[in-house]
Amino acid sequence: MSEPLRLHIGGLEPKPGWKILNIQPGPGVDFVGTATDLSALGDGSADVVYASHVYEHLNHHAEIMAALREAYRVLKPGGKLLIGVPDLKALMQLLNAPGLSADQR
Repeated sequence: MSEPLRLHIGGLEPKPGWKILNIQPGPGVDFVGTATDLSALGDGSADVVYASHVYEHLNHHAEIMAALREAYRVLKPGGKLLIGVPDLKALMQLLNAPGLSADQR
């Protein structure tokens, strides 16, 4: 039985048990590609796909849908898609907090 494939889209820092797909090659990058093109991976090959601060950079509805279709394609049945995006409310609270200097903001 093979080890579960946990894919981190846009990752830079290797973590045990995870494979990294990034738009640029580099140390720790296992696959080069984009969120909208996961052709480096086969259908139903991933147990988990994690995309942190990736999807909000896609600039068009079609790109987001393409990225979600690709994630769905590579996920095994019952697999998980984990998406992290900035919390705008939390950011605004920090930016408006009294007593913070411009550098702290």
